[in-house]
Amino acid sequence: DEKYKNENILAELFLKNAPRFNEKIGRYYSIYAGYADRYRVTSSSGGVATFMYEKLFDKGLINHFITVGDSVANHAHYEYKLVSSKDDLLKISKTRYHPVTLAGALEKIKNIEGKIAVSGVGCFVKAIRLAQEKDPVLKEKIVFVVGIICGGLKSKFFTDYLASSAGAKLDKYSNPDYRVKDTKSTASDYSFSCHDNIS
Repeated sequence: DEKYKNENILAELFLKNAPRFNEKIGRYYSIYAGYADRYRVTSSSGGVATFMYEKLFDKGLINHFITVGDSVANHAHYEYKLVSSKDDLLKISKTRYHPVTLAGALEKIKNIEGKIAVSGVGCFVKAIRLAQEKDPVLKEKIVFVVGIICGGLKSKFFTDYLASSAGAKLDKYSNPDYRVKDTKSTASDYSFSCHDNIS
């Protein structure tokens, strides 16, 4: 179907100057591995996304970024949030691994001034690129898309199971965290936690 744009077609639109191509990962500039000392402990993994946001702010390349943080809604643990200050990086630094929607964030982008970066797992990055391809306002305002590795999308039911196993009441817990680190152990050794809000 000519109307369907897969990742390779989107790369031709958004990464047309990237010099390298691999059949498994597509078009790219280069590949790096690393971590950020400043953000490693407060982040889910190496803190590289937070480090990138910091540098984008420092260089004046963005005015805001949109990423997942604590929700103010009663029905959700997390949601996409607008961050407009480098000082708020540490408050929101961490991957949430919890179901969220991108729809409200894309609408919010249309109503704010300035250059914006958005983070998301692979399927969300594709959704952002598809939306940008259709909407010139999003294409102009979203100047960076920061992709994060998908650690497996946990369902609400899985989260309820873990919270219940930890002894929390299903209708009372909040702040589920699937990546509680043990800084003295390996990167794959992490635990689940949540707040039990019984008063």
